[in-house]
Amino acid sequence: MPDNNQDSLRPAFLPGQNDVIACGPNAADELLRDLFENTIELIQSISPEGRYLFVNRAWRETLGYSRDEVRELNAFDVIHPDHHDVCRDLMAQIVAGEDVGRFETEFVKRDGSVITVSGSSSTRVEAGVPTSTRGFFTDITEQKKLELERELAYEEMEKALAQVKALAELLPVCSWCKKVRSDAGDWDSLENYLLSHPDIRVTHGICPGCFSGMKVKIDPT
Repeated sequence: MPDNNQDSLRPAFLPGQNDVIACGPNAADELLRDLFENTIELIQSISPEGRYLFVNRAWRETLGYSRDEVRELNAFDVIHPDHHDVCRDLMAQIVAGEDVGRFETEFVKRDGSVITVSGSSSTRVEAGVPTSTRGFFTDITEQKKLELERELAYEEMEKALAQVKALAELLPVCSWCKKVRSDAGDWDSLENYLLSHPDIRVTHGICPGCFSGMKVKIDPT
């Protein structure tokens, strides 16, 4: 029994007679349907008005919508509000037949969470009139998360190297009172000098020698 619900969301870009390679047109239709339904890419076809004409299984399962819910959606119900203006411009270019290349955007899932996708889209034209767009997207949310973590780790490394460089610089120290000369020519304690550099954190402790001296001073015996 054919799935009428599935047929009503059938893509308008299945192969025609001239696209058949090693099987009949009906078999080619089924092969491509199987490919669309089992690929990990999110595939969609949208009308010029923004209504979904087709979405594949990966699209539905990733975003959490049922077939019936998809029919009630507009493309901008799924695109994150922060990307509406950019996507409107992109869709206008795509419908006009322009090649916009690959682009990134964010989709809002049914549960409200957000994923980042990367993909491309093109227009289907019949008798000189754009009838739909077809888009192929990859969920790159985890990839973007890893990239952000690498960037933060790199920033931390750069900060640590800067601190090491600051500490490695030669300090003009008075050989008698141990004060440090600042860039302005003033002499101050080493502690105040370090505190004046926000990249250097100062902690306090007691060295063993001083600690032993303190014990001698406070020990009544």
